[in-house]
Amino acid sequence: MKIVPNVGDMDRIIRIVGGVILLLLGLLLKLPLAAGIILVLLGLALVATGYLRFCPLYSVLKIKTLKK
Repeated sequence: MKIVPNVGDMDRIIRIVGGVILLLLGLLLKLPLAAGIILVLLGLALVATGYLRFCPLYSVLKIKTLKK
């Protein structure tokens, strides 16, 4: 299966910055364990989709923020 990019430049920046913020919040705040894990996982997912320029949910919903 070939991954076709579907995340545009602005979307990519927002995902990476937001993901890093969630990662830091999950790791640095004194939260209950479950809440910290959820924040870290969400942060990782955002950073990964921003880095790869591919969002599986966009693929299912037929959304593209990538300009050609």
